[in-house]
Amino acid sequence: MSGIELRYARVRTPNTETVVRDLRSGDFRACDDIVQSLPYFFGSDVGVVACARAVRTQRGWVAEECGQVNAFLVVDYPLPSAPEITWMAVRAGFRRRGLGRALIDRVVRELRAAGALVLSVLTLAASVPETGSDTYAGTRAFYLSNGFLAVREIHPPGWDSQALLLARPLVRN
Repeated sequence: MSGIELRYARVRTPNTETVVRDLRSGDFRACDDIVQSLPYFFGSDVGVVACARAVRTQRGWVAEECGQVNAFLVVDYPLPSAPEITWMAVRAGFRRRGLGRALIDRVVRELRAAGALVLSVLTLAASVPETGSDTYAGTRAFYLSNGFLAVREIHPPGWDSQALLLARPLVRN
């Protein structure tokens, strides 16, 4: 692990303490398990494989409670000043406890310090019909409540539906 600095941040979530830290190779299986716990959001074999590849090749962070990884986030760098969240997930049963917010807060701090200007993410667009109680409406609301702005709907290569592009400015006034 020469040349890699491990950094930790502790945040309080209901009834426990969460550690947000850099993703390590020992976390890969836990991230895969989180994806398996969310079949609606990761129901496509193509998506599961792409997520597993990203977890293993992109920069990432995890949220850990009592030694268990319960959330992760990975970013790609299409441009050095404009990283993109490629995958983020919180284990079923651990959602709505502040783990996602803790990950976003940590990532924003680190990317700002590294000189990034904007952080983007794609998620399913509201124009795509969905059924059930757990839909991407919650995902869109999560990003909006964490400082992201809806930019536009697009049809990205490799997607079979419309996506919403969201961006969060990282520069401070």
